[in-house]
Amino acid sequence: MIIDGVSDRDATEIYVPDSICSNGHAFKTGEIGAMAFRDMRRLTRCSFKVSNVLVNAFTGCEALRVIESRCPDPPQVGQHMFYYGSPTEVFEDYHFLTTAVVVPTGSEQAYRDAHGWREFHTIVSHEPTFDDYDHEGIRHSIAKLEHELDSLTDLEQRLRLEMAAQQQVQPEPATTSPHSATQAQASPTPQVEQAERFPIEGVTSTEHIALKIMSGGVEYKTRFTPDIIITCHIDTTAVHAALPDSVQSGGRRYAVTKMCEAAFASHGHLITLSLPAGLTNVAPGSFRGCNRLRLLEMRGAVPPAFSSIDDGACEPGAVFDDQQFARITLVVPPGSEQAYRSALGWSKFHSIVTSRPALDALGITPVDERLIELDAQLCRIDARKSHICTALQALQRCEIPTSPIP
Repeated sequence: MIIDGVSDRDATEIYVPDSICSNGHAFKTGEIGAMAFRDMRRLTRCSFKVSNVLVNAFTGCEALRVIESRCPDPPQVGQHMFYYGSPTEVFEDYHFLTTAVVVPTGSEQAYRDAHGWREFHTIVSHEPTFDDYDHEGIRHSIAKLEHELDSLTDLEQRLRLEMAAQQQVQPEPATTSPHSATQAQASPTPQVEQAERFPIEGVTSTEHIALKIMSGGVEYKTRFTPDIIITCHIDTTAVHAALPDSVQSGGRRYAVTKMCEAAFASHGHLITLSLPAGLTNVAPGSFRGCNRLRLLEMRGAVPPAFSSIDDGACEPGAVFDDQQFARITLVVPPGSEQAYRSALGWSKFHSIVTSRPALDALGITPVDERLIELDAQLCRIDARKSHICTALQALQRCEIPTSPIP
């Protein structure tokens, strides 16, 4: 049985029993599910006996002081059917200093050697005391974060001054029609790796390919085939993005062929995007919130289907809205224009060309581009500052003696 969450999101302590009875049957509690306790900001202690703790299980639990694992064998951290998450995808980075891991007597070394647990500085088999925490490490981390916060504040001020100066010299918007974009000087095509597919016979086990892959700021996952799926582009503040045709991982090269729902959702700064040549679908909601997107390059000669990887075909309006069909210039390989102009969904684009136009021809001046880049940088700084402030609160709280530890 997977623990998916709790009804009382304000709980301060959680004890997960070894098993749960339902309809006359006892079910073993085997996993802490993905996002099970996410953003439970008052949670100070959690006790469980499970074999796996999934991604984001404790993200946002800034008051967490004690994790009690009642299992002698260290649970897997972040491992799931389709991916292997990193420890920082399960816990916050400050947890490794502010949270003590309490384990059965005799299993301390096993946890200190285990992936996902060895990152914790305090692993004990008794109820932790104030002195068990790594206070030297905490003070060092506080000083480092305070210095980073000051540096980010200075950088933010400089960027805001530059933004104000750029806005004062903002020129009149370009009047070139997107339909004449091919007459403008083409912008450079981003460099991407070409696909190098390998036969399914070369895969020796499903475990070898059933994993999550992070590459170039993009998250992928495999699905028991030699191909991989675009799950999401991590940097929602990216201005220009080009996804490769294939990704190298574990000595194998995986062709990028599918797209998950909402893969590029909320990418409000994205101006240009280039997608893999082997892509077979574009998914619903993938471009929701891409209000600045002006150029979409499809490197495949065959138009991908408008479909979900799980639910099949979808309406074109579930992928792009009417404004995007009118605003975005679609760049396709030479000789494939008619295929795209005739394909369901793609035919709705007002502008389909075969060479990448300059941004000026799309109504994006160099000043526009710089303003978007500045805004993206400020968004990244704001997000990082918010995380630092939360981490500092958690670290400083850990420096205050409490008796007993919650």
